[in-house]
Amino acid sequence: MFRQIFQYVNYSFKRKMIVVFSTVFALLLIFTFWILYLVVSWEFTDRIINDMQMILDTARDNIDYYFNDMKAPLVTIGRSPTVADLVSMKEEETVFSERLSKERELTDLMNNFNSFKTYMGDLIVLGENGYMKNLISGLNTDFVLSSKEWAIECHDFSERGIHYFMPHEVDYYKRNPYPSAVSAIFPIYKGHVAEGYIMCDISAQRIDAILDNFDFADGTKVYLMDQNGQKIYLHGESTMDNTLSAYMTETISCGAKGSFQGGDELITYTTLQSNGWKIISISPYSQILSSVRPMLQICMIAVMVSLILSVIVSVALVRYIEKPLDQLVSRIGQVESNDFRPVFEKGQQYHEVAVIRNRFEQMVSSMNELINKNYLLELRRKEMEYDNLSNQINPHFLYNVLQLIQTEAILAENEQIEEIVVSLSYLMRYALDNRDKLVRLRQEYEYTKYFLELYHKRYEKMFIYRINIQEELMEKTVLKFILQPLVENCIKHGFRDKKAGGLIEITAQEIEDVVHITVYDNGCGMSHGKLQDIRTHMEQPAVGSSVGLANTNQRIKLQYGEGYGLMIHSEEGKFTRITCTFPSEDWGK
Repeated sequence: MFRQIFQYVNYSFKRKMIVVFSTVFALLLIFTFWILYLVVSWEFTDRIINDMQMILDTARDNIDYYFNDMKAPLVTIGRSPTVADLVSMKEEETVFSERLSKERELTDLMNNFNSFKTYMGDLIVLGENGYMKNLISGLNTDFVLSSKEWAIECHDFSERGIHYFMPHEVDYYKRNPYPSAVSAIFPIYKGHVAEGYIMCDISAQRIDAILDNFDFADGTKVYLMDQNGQKIYLHGESTMDNTLSAYMTETISCGAKGSFQGGDELITYTTLQSNGWKIISISPYSQILSSVRPMLQICMIAVMVSLILSVIVSVALVRYIEKPLDQLVSRIGQVESNDFRPVFEKGQQYHEVAVIRNRFEQMVSSMNELINKNYLLELRRKEMEYDNLSNQINPHFLYNVLQLIQTEAILAENEQIEEIVVSLSYLMRYALDNRDKLVRLRQEYEYTKYFLELYHKRYEKMFIYRINIQEELMEKTVLKFILQPLVENCIKHGFRDKKAGGLIEITAQEIEDVVHITVYDNGCGMSHGKLQDIRTHMEQPAVGSSVGLANTNQRIKLQYGEGYGLMIHSEEGKFTRITCTFPSEDWGK
């Protein structure tokens, strides 16, 4: 299926250009709209987070107002000497008139605060001596604060300062004035001993009313958490709630305010300055992103419309571009019909197409001229003459120059230069003599010896060489240049990391009418994998005219048959041994 689609698309320039242009344009549109959607979503989410944070900060300020305002009656009454006397008096030691006077003073003080702070549910003064006083009638006479679970769980009333308690059940009245309350308690000291405490209640419904005034997103839950993260109150419920995970509680406890993502929910929080409690809102992300979904739908519709428009524009553009190309194809058809008359059209729409058309017409004109003048045959003949001349190499000039250098070396009594020139002269004569492809082994021996001698003079300390060929083998016929690639392989590859101590050893022997010439070096050797690669490469046809192991192996096989050739043995870090085999019978020259 995919192959058929590929063939259909690549059938013509027109189809391919339409598909490519439309695809690229569609991808750009999708990428652009997707980035736009992400940016809008991010900005919208960020705005919601900021709005939620602002709502919580406003709610915090309103709740803080009540908690801070509660401090005045608590501290004033709690530090009053009269109140301290009342909660510390022993009943048997009390003068009735004095006690009555102090109670009137306390009553006036409590009524004054109650008249200005209407939000207070009740003010209760409790003494360790059993003294009890409050504003609302119906308080249970056996009410003991320390017996309440919500009061003793986290606080020690002997500690100075105001203690705040999360919304709790109001069960210490004969007839409860409100179902739940937030309490603030201030210890009353006589000297350095806590003799009692004053408690101020605010109806939890008043706190709920503050939070109800704000427009939270649908599905949002609002919590109150104490400064220790122990008590968690869900807004609108009358009981404690434990739905916050340990991760959320720990994260919220570490900061004054902020927001973070917890699973599929957005958590925003702030801290009351009065008592360190946290106001927490948890909103589902799906609800937050619901307002962005229409934007995604609009983007998808825009992409589809743009894609359709891109296809229409592509078709029109391709037709506009294709017109001069169709004219060029028509002109090529005329040339195929042997119509070589030049036709130069003017006013081409595109420079590139005009250049192609003009060059094509020039080519047609040239072809017509060459055919008419029969120039092609003449050109072919001259090229052949040029090739013959360029292939003729006359080495006499080089030989004369080398002979001149040798003469100068003899006159200067420089034996080393003379030896180098003699070696080089032999190498050049041997290499430039193309008359025979088969030579005597003695000639190969001489050529290889001079070749090694030149390398040895250049790298005197790198290696030494030994050649051990039996005299009776010297007259055997062998392919020309059969040893030089093997020796050169030792120097270039075997000794590439060697500065001294190298050894090249050439030996030859005849075994069962087969001549074995072995070239050994104690160089770096090669790994098993590398050796297998070279063996595989040698069995493949040699590329070009280069003389190497693969070429040498192929030459031997072509000359003598598949039973002969090169064999390589090597061990990494130790040696490489290349053995060349060919029949010992005299094949003639």
